[in-house]
Amino acid sequence: MAEAAEPIIPINTPSRTFECHKSIVSAVEIFPDERRMATGSTGKTLQVSGDGQMIGSSDKKGELIARDGNTVESITQSIKVHPKMICSLKFPSDSAVLVAGSWDITTIERA
Repeated sequence: MAEAAEPIIPINTPSRTFECHKSIVSAVEIFPDERRMATGSTGKTLQVSGDGQMIGSSDKKGELIARDGNTVESITQSIKVHPKMICSLKFPSDSAVLVAGSWDITTIERA
């Protein structure tokens, strides 16, 4: 009888569990230093910039907020960029720009 194949993704026991949300966790981003993470719950999206200095976060209403990557304090007011829920965010390699995709089938770039 042949041996069972090794799983493609190793199964590990979690080293730590965080209970910080009241609903489904729908977004997880790891900072470049691999020592920190940011999470978002239902209807929210987030993205950490390549240098870890900024976090882009969004909500169901199509609003976007930039936050300081170290303090998590807002560094912008809430900006309405889409009429519907934002479903994806991305910082290109230049963290001065944030791209947002929405359920309204558009993509918007903000500097």
